[in-house]
Amino acid sequence: MRWIVTVDHHGGCIGMGEDADGAPARGTPDQAETLPMDFRLHDARGDVLFEGRCGDIGVPENGPPKNALPVLRPARKNKK
Repeated sequence: MRWIVTVDHHGGCIGMGEDADGAPARGTPDQAETLPMDFRLHDARGDVLFEGRCGDIGVPENGPPKNALPVLRPARKNKK
């Protein structure tokens, strides 16, 4: 699945991503705009590390791959 980091809250990863075949690749903001979905990657505390755009992350009609791992997201904390 193609994905491209467009906002980096951690440092040094703007444009980092993966091509449609799963190989590491770099992308441009124009290429990211063509992808249909937004994503955010959080650390264990729930802080956002990266934001970007990616291909469709829906489950294929024949179900997820047998070796697929669930994506876990930390609970949001109320910051005061």
